[in-house]
Amino acid sequence: MWKRFIDDVFLLWNITKDEVDDFIVLANKFHPTINFTVEISEKEITFLDTNVYKGQRFHKGVTKGYVKEEALRLLRANSSKTTFEANIKHCIVSLDI
Repeated sequence: MWKRFIDDVFLLWNITKDEVDDFIVLANKFHPTINFTVEISEKEITFLDTNVYKGQRFHKGVTKGYVKEEALRLLRANSSKTTFEANIKHCIVSLDI
């Protein structure tokens, strides 16, 4: 997966660390003014001031609390019952609950 925000790139790879290193060397040879810096982690990484974790991180209670607070936020932000219902259904589908 490749996600970019302006000049920051977030990548998820399903290859070995040596293959990633080879790619970075190749990418840094592409253009003289473009230089990639890399942070590699097996468990967590910070991207744009957000910590991203690999694997199971939260317990069911945390997930339920998140859903409740997200529903409350959507309720406060939507003046229309129809819009709220559409947004909450999208939220539930996205979380696969």
